[in-house]
Amino acid sequence: MGGAFLGFSTTLLGKMIVMKTDGWVERKAVNDYGTFLQKVNFDEKSVALIQKNIEDEKRHIKNWSDSIELLKNRK
Repeated sequence: MGGAFLGFSTTLLGKMIVMKTDGWVERKAVNDYGTFLQKVNFDEKSVALIQKNIEDEKRHIKNWSDSIELLKNRK
């Protein structure tokens, strides 16, 4: 169901807007994870997992940014 919605939203809004929105969501996640780490005293294993998630989100941000640049250059 979610996949169908995302596919439809790409058609409705355009690839560029969807990618920019996804990038915004990923940046928000990095910020939220960082805030979470500062406010909660996690054990080392949990901190490592959250930091891994932050790095994954940063990679996603780069992927979206690279994809946006590719689309801009195709025009």
